[in-house]
Amino acid sequence: MQAEAVVAEKAKGTYKKKLLKDIVATAVGSVLIVFTVRFFCVSLFLIPSPSMKPTLVEGDHIAVNLLAYGLGFGPDSPLPGLRWWFGGVERGDVVVFTPPVNLGSEVAVKRATSIPGDKVSFQSRSFVLPAAGDVVHLHIQDSASWLYSVRREGVSVHFHKDDVLIDGELGTEYTFKYDHFFMTGDNASESYDSRQFGTVLSKHVLGKAVFIYWSSNDEYLGRTCSVIQ
Repeated sequence: MQAEAVVAEKAKGTYKKKLLKDIVATAVGSVLIVFTVRFFCVSLFLIPSPSMKPTLVEGDHIAVNLLAYGLGFGPDSPLPGLRWWFGGVERGDVVVFTPPVNLGSEVAVKRATSIPGDKVSFQSRSFVLPAAGDVVHLHIQDSASWLYSVRREGVSVHFHKDDVLIDGELGTEYTFKYDHFFMTGDNASESYDSRQFGTVLSKHVLGKAVFIYWSSNDEYLGRTCSVIQ
């Protein structure tokens, strides 16, 4: 009887250890799943301005698909700049990106009204938006068609007589590193967007706004759980 009691006690102790291990494993797994979803797959944002009315209004809380155009960390993750771009932004998408200028917030939400291959005109410029991999021949006589976009990629461009200097070196052609987009607000009269701050590069695109999961705007409470189009 004493031996049986010892065996039972050992079995009980083994069960408790296994149960504790299972609980810890479940807790760690849950944390990893939440971490993965939160930082890799979905990010949540609050709309602070009326620039996207009527599609999005002040007080809308939106979910953003971080895997729509690339793979990497979200803007509020430990490594916000680490992303692998694989493209896919379509004309008309509502896109979340890091703005090239300070807009009072770390991210901006606008509609992609023009994508690579489209011709745009703004601030007395007119040119075709380039795509990553596009090659442009650097002729001074037609520099108006490529100068802005090349400089937009952070490249220094100077002219010396009939030559074009790229980052101080003689250049005859340039291969674009990024897709270029024109992002504007649906509420044009109250939107500060690409018409003012210029084109947005693919390296600044974070994801696609997919749905409104809640709205704190009393006038638009019925928008909760609605798809963004």
